[in-house]
Amino acid sequence: MPELSARVLAQGIIAPGAADTDELARLIAGGPGAGPTRIDRFPVAGGRCDRAFQTDARLREPGRARRAVERLAAHAGALTGCTFHVDADPLDHATRMLFACCDQVENGLGGPLPQLLGDRVGIFLGTCSAHVPSAGHLLTHTVRDTDDRSVRILLGIPEYTGILAKLYLGWEPDDPVSAHVTTTGCSASLDAIGRAAAALASGRVTHALAGGMDVVNEPLLRGFEALQSMTNAACRPYDTARQGFQLGEGAGLVLLGAAVPGRGGPGVSAFGTGLDGYRLTVPHPDGAGLRMALNRAVDQAGAPPGGVIGHGAAVPGNDETELGAYAAELSPDTPVTSLKSLFGHSLGAAGAHNVLAGLQALRLGALPGIRNLENPLKTPLRLSADPMPLRGPSVAVCSPAFGGNNAVLVLGTTGS
Repeated sequence: MPELSARVLAQGIIAPGAADTDELARLIAGGPGAGPTRIDRFPVAGGRCDRAFQTDARLREPGRARRAVERLAAHAGALTGCTFHVDADPLDHATRMLFACCDQVENGLGGPLPQLLGDRVGIFLGTCSAHVPSAGHLLTHTVRDTDDRSVRILLGIPEYTGILAKLYLGWEPDDPVSAHVTTTGCSASLDAIGRAAAALASGRVTHALAGGMDVVNEPLLRGFEALQSMTNAACRPYDTARQGFQLGEGAGLVLLGAAVPGRGGPGVSAFGTGLDGYRLTVPHPDGAGLRMALNRAVDQAGAPPGGVIGHGAAVPGNDETELGAYAAELSPDTPVTSLKSLFGHSLGAAGAHNVLAGLQALRLGALPGIRNLENPLKTPLRLSADPMPLRGPSVAVCSPAFGGNNAVLVLGTTGS
């Protein structure tokens, strides 16, 4: 992988308790969080957990979103010869949150992206299953009226999301702006940001919009119920009394550009991945894939991170494995935190949320404390409910995921 030096030019976030980066800054500095609320979008009776960290998003111009969908329908129709129907309210919850983040990025940059950036831009998104609100969704959202070549536009397919973001932001369907969607589970948005930084470093793009989104949905709730990973009790990452997590949701984006020498700013300085393929839903007992990803990222960064924003899902067994991997590769007393007790487990959006929190940590010079931590697991690393000063000018964001996928992104000062 080429040497990375991607500067963050603009940001956007939708998360429980943080509808923009200003609210995120207050949250990271110790402000009150939103907390989990009862799920009412689908039946939840009979499970261990009926609560989740839920959120909503408002678009600056709702009509703009519909126009983006209509443009996609028209473009698809021209390519296929079919007529695509657009619903009265065509946006699913995940796409609405993503578009709200696009609004924030546009505001942060100071104008329309096509005018300011041109068209050598890549869009890199990650998600777990953001567009599947219910178990029957994929069966009911299918082609209909095939005799007259009339079909319903399928917003339930993740690949549409990158194209929709491109159209929403003002590019034309035939503009050479590339759109990529990564579906590597809980590491998806971190993988997407890492891929974006690599594309920028290779010269394939001049700018990259990267991040991800996910929602609280029924299939994921049922799956994690079956794994006994969730609880209505307080989420306690890295605590001896932890019982699991609540699901979360949201979206997060960063706009990346090449670092300019002499103009230092926060950005992506390294990225590493490691696939151990141990089991579908159980991490390698020695954290082999996570250690591989962390080692590669630290080698590329050229120095150990000043702190770690970890996965910390508060699941018995998993947290010990994760901390063991960090302890094997990093110096004793390296501070480690988790945001699961703040945002819930936002799945494919978790990496993006953690990156945005990591940028705030760099600005503050400290990691946020681990909320609800009372009895830390035994480890040579530093775990605390209070803010933890960074030991150096960088933060490693770590995302282990199902299937042995592991990703580590290092944030630091670029261009200095």
